[in-house]
Amino acid sequence: MWTDAIEVGIATFLSSPKEPEEALRDKLARLGVEPWLASRLLLWLPVAFGRAALDDVTFADAYTVDDAPAATLLASEDPIYAAAVERAKTMTRDEAKVIAARSAELTVISNYLTAEEKAGRAAGFTDVPVPQLSLATALPPLGEGDGGVPEPRAFLARFFAAHDLAVAEVPGQGFTCGDLEGDVRVFPKFEQPPLCGQVDYRFSHPRLVADVAIESNAAVGETWKDAIHHSLRNFVQSSLHVIMATLITPELGRDQVAWELWPHHTGSYKACLGAHFFTGGDPVDIGPLVNALRLAFVEEPAERDVHTVRMFTGRKGAKVYGEEVLLDGEPWEAGLHALREFGWPRRDTFYSSRLFLMLTPNER
Repeated sequence: MWTDAIEVGIATFLSSPKEPEEALRDKLARLGVEPWLASRLLLWLPVAFGRAALDDVTFADAYTVDDAPAATLLASEDPIYAAAVERAKTMTRDEAKVIAARSAELTVISNYLTAEEKAGRAAGFTDVPVPQLSLATALPPLGEGDGGVPEPRAFLARFFAAHDLAVAEVPGQGFTCGDLEGDVRVFPKFEQPPLCGQVDYRFSHPRLVADVAIESNAAVGETWKDAIHHSLRNFVQSSLHVIMATLITPELGRDQVAWELWPHHTGSYKACLGAHFFTGGDPVDIGPLVNALRLAFVEEPAERDVHTVRMFTGRKGAKVYGEEVLLDGEPWEAGLHALREFGWPRRDTFYSSRLFLMLTPNER
């Protein structure tokens, strides 16, 4: 829990590196982040990242609040601080430059070392008088629920459980369902609203040729919750039933998938196709493209196990905004050639086409 909230907080700092705290607070509010969570992200991320940048310095867990100086408060008891500390272990240089630099503790220590150097006195981190963290006002109480930052991995775990499947959740890390392991990772970016970033849906299973099958899509919405719901809806409609029908049992596909037989030089494969996910006007009939991909797969070197194929393109007029065909998560040259040779119409408005399918050896 709070894994995605931390990422939303980090992206907010990175999208407005020089903005004052109140501007960041307003930005989080527009994203639908509840005040109790926003206050903690703005406080604890700089503290945790600053402390991680100074790992030779020992900081006290206790902190004080000016309007209640006698109260005993421990940062480690706040789950948002704990999540920020964990994330700080993998912070990038850019994240440290923007977020750790906002740490008041780091500023005090840096100023002390600079003053000692100017005075001609040698000082190291072991000599630093560690400041006591003190807040002007107390944080608001922890709220209930997700604070406006829902975690899609929890939704998927509930979705599997709703199909009478045994699911074990690993908070912040995904879930397992038999041999299937699933997780969702968010990559927020707020520079071009209403685009809020990218969401990766990750699955692993012993039968997959690739170690991990990844399906990605954009998160679009005025708030983070809207954006996550948008991404989840697209994933469920286009890809999730393919994964469940292929890796768990075909019955879970019901009327959500289509099955075809694809030839291959090592023996045929059963292809499980998700819905053609199309945005931007009347859908283009991609039947001929699917046939071309089927023919391209015939001579493809391939292990006799489960493969994934992902196709995407976005276009407007003669301009191509994106095109890719992946086989087992890697660029598929023959598949991309088929996509480019397909007769995509030129339209005055933007449209996109996405297809996800999985291939299982037909051993019957």
